[in-house]
Amino acid sequence: MVLLVVVYGEWAIQDKVWQFVVDNLKGGRLCFFSDYCTHCYLLEMAKDEYKVESNLVEITYSLPESMLQHMAPDTPPMHVTNDRQVQNLIELSRAHVIRLCVSIRLEMDCDVNNDCGRILDSGCEEYTDVDAEECEDGDGDNYGDGTGNGANEEDHVIEDGDGVDDIKIDGVGINEDYSVYGKVKDEDQDDITFDGVGGSERCLGEGARSKSTWSDGIFVGQSFSSKDELLKEL
Repeated sequence: MVLLVVVYGEWAIQDKVWQFVVDNLKGGRLCFFSDYCTHCYLLEMAKDEYKVESNLVEITYSLPESMLQHMAPDTPPMHVTNDRQVQNLIELSRAHVIRLCVSIRLEMDCDVNNDCGRILDSGCEEYTDVDAEECEDGDGDNYGDGTGNGANEEDHVIEDGDGVDDIKIDGVGINEDYSVYGKVKDEDQDDITFDGVGGSERCLGEGARSKSTWSDGIFVGQSFSSKDELLKEL
């Protein structure tokens, strides 16, 4: 069990040093704390001693002067926020005189926290309501009955042997011969056009020799006296 002096006020930083400004009207308290004291007990004690109804009570303390000498001058006060910090406070109080400080968080922080809480709560409620409404009303794509977008399942029922051969999907019949799909015309089979001159000869330059095996003796631009003479060369 340890003995602690409790005061009420607020923290302020002066000349880069944290100092606790005590509210003299509220006075101080002398309290004993057991080794099994908890954070909840400290909060209830502070509310009861200083008649504070707010849930934003803060319990802090400043480190002993002997420890602060080896630290930066702007070292902030220690906050007691859980049971582990309470045990640290009790152990430190066995060797040093510690003054426990009770204060209330700034109203600005309270407003921000409340606004954030309302935003989160409203967001969760809004999501829940919308989600529940969609489930109840069946809006959107509903596939629970095997249909989607209001389509009737009966429209897709096909009787056995009832016009199956006539069914087409995207203009292609079910019994369509797919073996010829993807095949292209043999590039070696050039059509004979323009009085027997093939397409491959038309693509060659002036005076060039065709690469086709059947036209090795014919040159582009070559003239023949008659059609019969041309056919003999072919």
